Amino acid sequence: MKPIEWAQGCKLDKPGIYTGVPFDVYLRTDAVQRTYLVELGKLTAAHARQKWMYGIASTAAQEFGIVFHTRLLEPEKAAAQYAVRPDGMDGRSKGYKAWKAEHAGMILLTCESDAAIEGMVKSAMAHPEARRMLTAEQRLTEPTLIWLDEASGLLCKTRPDLLPVIDGGLVVVDLKTTRRGHAGREKWCREIAQYSYHNQGAMVVEAMESFSHRHYPFIHVVVEKDPPYACAVWQLSEDAIEQGKAENAVWLKRWAECVRTGEWPGYPQTIGEIGLPRWAARDPYEIESED
Repeated sequence: MKPIEWAQGCKLDKPGIYTGVPFDVYLRTDAVQRTYLVELGKLTAAHARQKWMYGIASTAAQEFGIVFHTRLLEPEKAAAQYAVRPDGMDGRSKGYKAWKAEHAGMILLTCESDAAIEGMVKSAMAHPEARRMLTAEQRLTEPTLIWLDEASGLLCKTRPDLLPVIDGGLVVVDLKTTRRGHAGREKWCREIAQYSYHNQGAMVVEAMESFSHRHYPFIHVVVEKDPPYACAVWQLSEDAIEQGKAENAVWLKRWAECVRTGEWPGYPQTIGEIGLPRWAARDPYEIESED
């Protein structure tokens, strides 16, 4: 499918690959996205509706990630997005308050965070495979994908970081940041499960497959936020993608039912029995033997 260049006033209400869509427009688009489904699947429908209707305020960690993405993918836009607090400026001073007012609406970073992002960008660009994708001659940066999930009848949306053409084929690239030592295989696979990144990958892959009925590899470029800002590149396995698709299908069906009935239930409205988690449960006889 040929990408559609977004224009002011353009409604994202039909399936397609849209470029140039401002992030706030993407967020306001009335379609289901991965973060809503994860809330529904891992918490409750009431939690999912809250996020859908009102969103959640961004955290300092998320703002750090946003600047990193921009510095790496669209560095020409970075200067208008964030400002760095002058070194030594007291956050309680009048000077800081004046500086903050001068940069209203921008992401505010410390010198330490700015230096960390610079190190992360250099590390990503030093990784041969990451650099090959990030500098591909043919690539779409943060396109908005809108597609119809036929099983549920719901319009869905997602926004991959990068769609570069590598060796003649299109791949999906998602940038991730993580803690020191967590970009390695053992800890990164745990983060994939913890943060439902396989569900995210499955949604992007399904969106792309709906446009061309071809398979697209889903790749994580993972950069640690602490020195030496190590970078690793991982392709999400087919098993992980298929599990994500299966979970998304169940959650989309549940979402469609909530929309149909207008009911978004929270936790059970009964008295339930609860005990200790499995890892904390012990045999009373073993405890007595310790006396």
